[in-house]
Amino acid sequence: MDIPQVGYCKIINPLNHLLRLSVIVGGFALVAVGGCSGAPGGGGNNDNDASSNQNSNDNSAAPNDNTSGENDNSDNGSGDADGSWQSLGTGIGGSFPRVLALTQFDGDLIAAGQFNFAADGGTANNIARWNGSTWQALGTGIDEEFATIYAVIVYNNTLIAAGDFETTNGEMVHNIAQWDGLSWHPMGEGLDLPVRALALYNGELIAGGTFTLSGETLIQKIARWNGAEWAALGETTDGPAGDIYALTVYNDRLMAGGEFDTAGDLTVNNIAQWDGSGWQPLNSGTDNLILALTVYDDELVAAGWFLNADGTSVNHIARWNGTAWQALADGRNSNTYALTTYQGMLVAAGAFEVLETGELRIARWDGISWQSFDAGLGNWVWAVMEYDGQLIAGGQVTTPGGLLDNQPIAAWQPLP
Repeated sequence: MDIPQVGYCKIINPLNHLLRLSVIVGGFALVAVGGCSGAPGGGGNNDNDASSNQNSNDNSAAPNDNTSGENDNSDNGSGDADGSWQSLGTGIGGSFPRVLALTQFDGDLIAAGQFNFAADGGTANNIARWNGSTWQALGTGIDEEFATIYAVIVYNNTLIAAGDFETTNGEMVHNIAQWDGLSWHPMGEGLDLPVRALALYNGELIAGGTFTLSGETLIQKIARWNGAEWAALGETTDGPAGDIYALTVYNDRLMAGGEFDTAGDLTVNNIAQWDGSGWQPLNSGTDNLILALTVYDDELVAAGWFLNADGTSVNHIARWNGTAWQALADGRNSNTYALTTYQGMLVAAGAFEVLETGELRIARWDGISWQSFDAGLGNWVWAVMEYDGQLIAGGQVTTPGGLLDNQPIAAWQPLP
C-alpha cells in the first residue's frame, strides 16, 4: 500500500486509514501513533523487546514550555489517590513531535520517534536522553530529513536505533544504527526497508520489519545480527510472509507479531514462534494484525487491531498461556498499540476510551479488572515503559487538563 504524506510526516501503514480521518477533521491531526512495544515491544522495560510503533501528523509548531528545565511536580490530572501525570523538564518538540519508542541506557531514559529538539531547547534529531532533570542530545541524532525511529534497544552495552532512515550525519546506515557514545554508525550493510521492532534472543540482536535484503543477502522480514553481519533465521525464505511490528521472547522462544498469514509453509495468522529451527503457530492466531507483545504473569500478551483470537472474542488484547488464547475481561474498545508492566501490573495503551472509568488511552490490569491512571491521556499512546519508579508514556500524549498539551511524552508519578 502507498505511504501518503502530510506535512513532513510519513503516515505509515497499517494505520493510514485512521490517520487520514484525523487529517480530515479541520485539518488538524488528533492522533499520534507509533512499539512496541513498545515497546518496547510490547514492554519497554523488558530488555528482550523493543516494540515498533507508527507515526501521524500534528498541527502544533512546538510544544508548550511547561517548566524551566526541572521536573514539574504540579498535579496535572484530577488528583487520583495514587498519582498524577507529570511533564519531563522542558519536554520534546518539533513541527509534529511524537515519541514512538522508549528504552533505558546507562541509567538514562531514551525517547525516540519524530522530533527535532529535546535538549532543553537545543537540537535533538529524533532521539534524546533524559537523566532525571534535563534532556540531552545523542550527537547529531538521526538527522536525515523525514527520518522516523520506530524501535530502540540496548545490545552488548550499545544503544541501537532502528526505523525508516537511510543516512545519519551524512553516513549510510540503511534503517538501523548504533551509538558509540560519540556518534552514530552503520551495522554492516543495514536493511533495505524500514525496521519496526527489535529484540534480544540467544545472545543475538533480532530485527523485524518490512525489509527483504541486507546488501545482496535475501532476508524475509526478520534478521539476526551476529556482531558482524545480518543473516536470516533459518532458510532465507522461511520468515513470516508479511510485515513484522512486534517481537519478544516467551518460554525461550522468539515471538513475532504483525500482519502475515503464513510463516514458512504453515498458516499462523499474524503471530508465530521461532523454536530455534523453524516457525510454529500459536493455535489459529488472531483475525487482524498485532502491534505489541510482552510477557506478564508468565503469559504472553498480544495487542493490536484484532477482535478475535482462536475464534474467541478478546477485543484488541489477549493472553496466551502456552496452549490457548484467553481474553482479559472485556478487552479494550479500540486499537491497542503498546504494552508493558508497571509495579506488578500489566499496562496497555493506544486509542481506546472507556469514559465511565476514565480509561483514556492508557489503563492497567491487576489480574482481575482494568483500572485507570487518573484522568488518562488526551491523545493516542504508542510507547510505554517503567523508568525510575515512574510509568513513561510516549506518543502524542496530552492530559485532559491541558498542562501537557502538545507534549509527546509524560510520566505517571505515584504518590509517596
